[in-house]
Amino acid sequence: MAVQETLDTPIGELFETCPFGVMLLDRKGQICEANPALAQLLGTSIDKLIGHTMDDLPKHLRMALGPRSEILNIEEVTGEEKWLRCWTRSLSGRASTVAEVRYYTDITETMTLREEKVLLQNRVDNLSTTDPITGLPNHNSLTRSLDMEVSRSRRYNNPLSVIMMEVTTGADGFRRVTLTDSALVTLSHMLKDQLRWADLVARDSDNRFMLVLPETPIGPASALAHKIATAMENITVRDEFSEDITLTGNFGVSCWQKGDDSRRLIQRACESMDFPAPAAQAV
Repeated sequence: MAVQETLDTPIGELFETCPFGVMLLDRKGQICEANPALAQLLGTSIDKLIGHTMDDLPKHLRMALGPRSEILNIEEVTGEEKWLRCWTRSLSGRASTVAEVRYYTDITETMTLREEKVLLQNRVDNLSTTDPITGLPNHNSLTRSLDMEVSRSRRYNNPLSVIMMEVTTGADGFRRVTLTDSALVTLSHMLKDQLRWADLVARDSDNRFMLVLPETPIGPASALAHKIATAMENITVRDEFSEDITLTGNFGVSCWQKGDDSRRLIQRACESMDFPAPAAQAV
């Protein structure tokens, strides 16, 4: 039965009212029929499809209809992105002039939700290891890195130092201060500028930062702490009351010793600070 004769039957009515796109290809590769749903999916008219081969079609239609892959990513003439799912069935019967049937459905919403899910998951994963204000690693993240560095020191007996830094203000350096987000960002940039590429810095808690210095003995680590303290004197930020303040810091430095694990290394750095600091918490 010819295609047009078939379309004049109840089957043809189903073809015309089918909610997803349908395209029929003859044995020469020409589009011999397409339904309104397909034309709507592609933003074109049926007469611009029928009688054409894939090579005859405009580029955006050729990209949408030409590949036989299951998932098609196309860009509409408006510049908007659209995702289509395609099912292809080849017909082997010689009596039919139709050689292939393709079915199309719009899965743009599904693909968009999938992409948003991936982005959200990446954000959750990132937040679990990164301080959301400064972008620095948090306590949990840096502790994992420190564990690996401690393992290297145990294996190769390499020097490894840790600096704990509590940010304060005041002439005596003992006045605690609540830092604004912008102050924390400024401080984190300064710290990163002082470090080598192999060194690590994290925001350990509210006003506390931790630095991990691979291949660094206690002497150079202490010198770096003094260098950071000097750099802090040149930083003026605003506190929670919008008043300009100059930051100072209390530092504790420790160097890996045989038998140390990460916790003991951090503990000795905290104990060497000018005053006891609260237990570090992940942020």
